[in-house]
Amino acid sequence: RFIEVNGKNNVDNEFDVLSTDIREQPVLDAKLARVTSMASSDANAVTTLPPPPLPITFSIELDKKYGSLLGVTFVESNMQVTTVESDGLLHSWNMTNPERVLSAGDQIVGVNCRHLVTHGASSLLEAITGDQTLDMTVNRGKFTVRIDKTPGAKIGVTFCRETLRVKTIEEIGLVAHWNRQRPDVAIRLGDRVVQVNGKRVNETGAAEIIQEMKRESVLRMWLTREPIAAVSDYAGLNTFMVRVDKSSGRKLGLHFDTGTTRIDSVNKDGLIADWNAKHPDSAVRVCDQILEVDGKHLLTHGAEQLHDAIRREQVLRLVFARAHTWDVVIERGAGQKLGLKFHPSTLEISSIDGDSPAGEWNLANANKTMFPGDRI
Repeated sequence: RFIEVNGKNNVDNEFDVLSTDIREQPVLDAKLARVTSMASSDANAVTTLPPPPLPITFSIELDKKYGSLLGVTFVESNMQVTTVESDGLLHSWNMTNPERVLSAGDQIVGVNCRHLVTHGASSLLEAITGDQTLDMTVNRGKFTVRIDKTPGAKIGVTFCRETLRVKTIEEIGLVAHWNRQRPDVAIRLGDRVVQVNGKRVNETGAAEIIQEMKRESVLRMWLTREPIAAVSDYAGLNTFMVRVDKSSGRKLGLHFDTGTTRIDSVNKDGLIADWNAKHPDSAVRVCDQILEVDGKHLLTHGAEQLHDAIRREQVLRLVFARAHTWDVVIERGAGQKLGLKFHPSTLEISSIDGDSPAGEWNLANANKTMFPGDRI
């Protein structure tokens, strides 16, 4: 139903006025409402349209100088949110950021360059309590997708018939297509369907939901995802954050080792080179590794998805792990070979001879051992 046309609404103007504009004006700027039912007793009743799918991972930025009480409780072992209080910094954040609302069931997975799977829950708690400003990464506990079924196309997913957990995702199918189009809301193995087109599994049963997915041409699905597990032993990674804006069309100027997020080289011109000049204490160096891109972590999303996010997104929030470096001192006799083979241009070690000065160093220095893949 048209409720406003070119600034004229249906409250202050007769229907004929709006109808005339619709027929005669070459440009229409209109607002519409969707009626619940043509046969409804209340003809003016409208229904709220389902919200568009939001990214599973999002960020929250807080400054505790405006108050130290966050107003949230969570499971300390894995940082899954149990309640968000009606007062506190996070409630204020929720009121002003409707697309990035923190809710019960969501999981805080990163705080100020520390991530749950690499630093552990205790390290995140330390940052939350001790740092003045907080840059938090959150995974939604529940998310939505919309699948438009085309004639002859299959969903391409198998479910556990009792729990509706996703068991397999075929390479060709509607879900695979959705995942390629919306990697920020991609369905993964282990996700569980809890609602389809307003029908809840706990009310209608799994069998009815499966029939709904077969019967309907448009599927608005709610899914839940299990919280990720926190690392039990923090390895002491040295991490730092880099923010760059690609909207000017310039490139990062980074080259990566094949199939990884480890930095192979940094161009002298590029956004990262500019960052390095302005931020020498957090400059990106060869052998550093990208751990996180806009909340997507290497251990939970993989290198391919991180590279995809780098290609797609204009504004990037990158978390790097500083390459671990150490000194090796080897003495060798005249004419004696070092016992190392390495790539001539990158100095990456490909092999180490055990019966050589390099091999002897490894035996005598267990905490400074060289391995293939290390780089001089």
